[in-house]
Amino acid sequence: MPLARFYRLRRARLAAAPMVLQPALGWKGLASRWLCLLVVVALFGVAAAYWGYQHGRRDVTGGVTQLEGQVARVREDLAASRERESMLRQQLRVAESARVALEETLTEAQAETAQAREALAFFDSLLTSNDRARPVRFAACEFDFAGPQRWRYRILLVQGVDRTADLAGNLEISVQLKNAARQTQRLDASRQAISVRHYRRVEGEIVLPEGAKPTQMDARLMVSGDAKPIAQCEKKTGGV
Repeated sequence: MPLARFYRLRRARLAAAPMVLQPALGWKGLASRWLCLLVVVALFGVAAAYWGYQHGRRDVTGGVTQLEGQVARVREDLAASRERESMLRQQLRVAESARVALEETLTEAQAETAQAREALAFFDSLLTSNDRARPVRFAACEFDFAGPQRWRYRILLVQGVDRTADLAGNLEISVQLKNAARQTQRLDASRQAISVRHYRRVEGEIVLPEGAKPTQMDARLMVSGDAKPIAQCEKKTGGV
């Protein structure tokens, strides 16, 4: 049978092998063997720890390098943003200066336009006026706000047609107003001696008492020998 044959071959092999005697190890030998094993295991552990340390160090170094690159890029982006902000601020200052210059130009143009319209109205009044009976008249009579408690008046006197002689007289300006207690008062400005030849412009300011508001401005041109004004105008301000 195959199994019996296998056992016979095994007994023959064991009988043919030479006999080797090994001395039995004592406790010192066993201790030495275990100590060597422990030393080998410790060396393998130290080698593994050193390999892990080097691997971790490479990972940390690579992470630090990556972070340094990211910080450098962020700094570059920040510098570019600051440069762009500075450029935008400069452009804003230039635009603001241009806007202020345009506003000044517009204000000057509006003032020139107003003066041109006033001059046109004046010369139109001179050309169309044919009142021979009146020696002089008020072609313009304005009373406008000029600041806190200050009002400015502008008057244009025009002689009648074909009158070339100078007309001398006194200009009287008075303002009707209401004070802080809403009581009606009258404020007379200083009398002005003027002469009119063809036309005469008169401008001035009146300072009102604190809390007072004007309701009307009256202008009269008086000449010596006449009890009544030869020309008069009234300008209402809307009142209070």
